[in-house]
Amino acid sequence: MFVVAADMTTTRWYNIFINVHQINPYLYTWRQLSSAIADKDIEQQKALWFYGILLWFVKDALGTEVYASENGTTWYQLPAWLPDELSVTSITIFNDMLVATSTNGGLYFSDDALTWTYDDLSEQGLQCRNILFEFADSLWVITQDPLDDSFHLATSDYLGRFSVHSEPLPRHHCRRLLSRR
Repeated sequence: MFVVAADMTTTRWYNIFINVHQINPYLYTWRQLSSAIADKDIEQQKALWFYGILLWFVKDALGTEVYASENGTTWYQLPAWLPDELSVTSITIFNDMLVATSTNGGLYFSDDALTWTYDDLSEQGLQCRNILFEFADSLWVITQDPLDDSFHLATSDYLGRFSVHSEPLPRHHCRRLLSRR
């Protein structure tokens, strides 16, 4: 490949080697483990491996249901109550608990996927907008300051107590992250 520098006089030739990795799709055989676990028009869904059980959260216009399986073949519905304002796609595992955002800025917690406890973060002056990930024993979230609508990264070393990072995040980046909920 021939390259010309920004000064328009310096030039250089580079040798490029392209190694194409061929994948034979016939080496991978897929088989269906189960069919029609939930017969509904799914709006949101999330699957997690929690305490040795595969949990599948399914939200439609009527509400949210939770299905469980030990092997991915046999599924059963759990008698779980999930609030309407809980964002199914945000559910993650942190400190051996399920954590999810709420549409009104708080967080929901559950240690069994059946009962959920709401934590209103307004005491801390926060509104949690998105759970990003768990890293280095901390839960990383995007919060919004209700006073000036600025977005911030926040971390929690234990559930409910967040440390907000002082610098606001660029709004255009936050809009993309929040649209993934």
